[in-house]
This record gives sequence, structure tokens and C-alpha cells, in this order.
Amino acid sequence: MILTGQVGIGGHITVGDDAILYPQSGVPNDVAPGEILVGTPAFEVSAFWRAVAVFKKLGELPKRIRALEKRLDEVEKPKPGE
Repeated sequence: MILTGQVGIGGHITVGDDAILYPQSGVPNDVAPGEILVGTPAFEVSAFWRAVAVFKKLGELPKRIRALEKRLDEVEKPKPGE
């Protein structure tokens, strides 16, 4: 197993052979052999990187939602004579 800097592991946890725990991972459960975990609470590394990619875009969402609401208001607005 490889434990990098500032990894926290709860008591009575089993960490399997060839497991890798990235820096600042918080491990509340057993870790399977060969598993690579990151984050707090620690989860599978590829899921972590997908979440990071989405997280970077979260700041854009309010602006995009307002623009979509404005477009929807225009589409739903009654046309003259209706």
C-alpha cells in the first residue's frame, strides 16, 4: 500500500495490498486491494476527477439558468391576438 501525505484512516480499517491513498484522503471504510482513493471521504480516483471537472463548471450554472429562464419566458409569452 502507498499512503501519501496527510492521509487519515479510521480505527480498525483494513487497507488491501497495492492500494494507493492520495494526499489528504479521509478513509472511513476498508480499502480493497489495488484500489486508488482520493478525497474526504475517500472515493475512487476516476470518479473524483470527473467530479472535479463538473465542480469547475458549477459557477456558470446560475448564469445559464437565468438565460434559459429568460428564453423560456419569451417562448411562453402570449402572442398579440391570442
